[in-house]
Amino acid sequence: CQDLGHPSSQTKVGDLGPSDRGIAVDINRTVEVSSLAINALIDFKNTLTVKIREVNGATLGPVLHSASATVSAGPLDFREVPIEFTFHEGLRYDISFNITGGWGDLYDDQLEYYQFDNPNLIPASGFDVGSFKILDGRGKSYNNIELPHIRACLAKPCPTTWDLYLSTE
Repeated sequence: CQDLGHPSSQTKVGDLGPSDRGIAVDINRTVEVSSLAINALIDFKNTLTVKIREVNGATLGPVLHSASATVSAGPLDFREVPIEFTFHEGLRYDISFNITGGWGDLYDDQLEYYQFDNPNLIPASGFDVGSFKILDGRGKSYNNIELPHIRACLAKPCPTTWDLYLSTE
């Protein structure tokens, strides 16, 4: 799995309100995922939903694909949602998560997040993680400083330099 967290920022844990929480990404090379996860503390057994949307500039587009999974109550940990989706090189997407009824109040469900702010989704201000360029985090909009801690599990592992070398012999 590829950890889509900020490479040098410290994480925080807190209540981020009831709305979907997501990240905007540009895709550096086409990649297929088999699951997406968010690092969350879940107070009660619940349904976790992930949505993948198209993004035009900094404007959310339609939902392209979504999936849900039942998650158990428990401490801060990555909560996986199986989803098969191909992110295409050169396109921009929003990957967001929510639970039934919203993320709750301060003492209920909480998310791990990084402080990062790039509300205009300027690619030069983002950071690369494998096939993904992370642009910013989103609540109701990208105009916030919270970047949720998300990871993507690839359906097909990316070839290593060694794999490419062996395939040419």
